[in-house]
Amino acid sequence: MPQGLDDSKRLTARRRESLEAPIKAWASHWALGSASNREIDDVGIEVALRLAAQRALTQLPLGGASLLVDGPRSITPVDLCGTDGLAPMNVTCVIGGDHLCASIAAASVLAKVNRDRTMMELAVVDDRFGWEGNKGYLSAQHSAALRCHGPSKWHRTSWNLPLALP
Repeated sequence: MPQGLDDSKRLTARRRESLEAPIKAWASHWALGSASNREIDDVGIEVALRLAAQRALTQLPLGGASLLVDGPRSITPVDLCGTDGLAPMNVTCVIGGDHLCASIAAASVLAKVNRDRTMMELAVVDDRFGWEGNKGYLSAQHSAALRCHGPSKWHRTSWNLPLALP
């Protein structure tokens, strides 16, 4: 296990980035999956999370795998794999898993590093929202930019965005 591995939220951006290569070398397999802001708006966050998980799982050799999932959700193999014939697996939900389980912590670090990179790239394309500083979280600057400019094509408009002045 890579030295210093922890829940991605408990690590600095620099520390997460330094763990990326050791995690990829340590893990026997890993994959990332995502859902777009439009998908989240169309189907909701819970379904979008399952879509992202399905996309990651299709990249992995799953034969007889056991899957650990962070959080309290009751997730079944069909939720994650659909009915398209992917190998059956045991799914265990672990509340606080990114703090309690090394493989879940590693997954959280890889996902957060990927998300941060995406936000940095987005900041180059559209510098109005301070993506490079807030990494997609609603900061005071981001909130003010939303009120000034309205949402961009990258925002999740189904969320409670601060679009009107109080």
